[in-house]
Amino acid sequence: MPAHAKSDDNASCQRPAPPEREYYARADDYRRDVEAYYGAASAYIACLDAFVADAQRRYEHDLAEVARQYQEERDAEISDYQYERQSVMEELRRTVDEHVRALPE
Repeated sequence: MPAHAKSDDNASCQRPAPPEREYYARADDYRRDVEAYYGAASAYIACLDAFVADAQRRYEHDLAEVARQYQEERDAEISDYQYERQSVMEELRRTVDEHVRALPE
């Protein structure tokens, strides 16, 4: 593979290297390889598009999972606070009732 050709290991896509005119004795051979290069470049772009689409789906799923976990934690915290608030309010009512009963008539 020429030095300027690049393999994207993450996407398993092989970037094609364009043919270099200076290495061809016949124009027909060069044109044939240019056409093959365009076909390979189109396949490379399609491979990258598929990789990007897959990454987007994966990250959207991961983000949705994080949001769901956050919502569950938030709901649990709110529930705990509501229970605590209710307990405090009940204790306050009992204390007020006790003080009211202790007042002289």
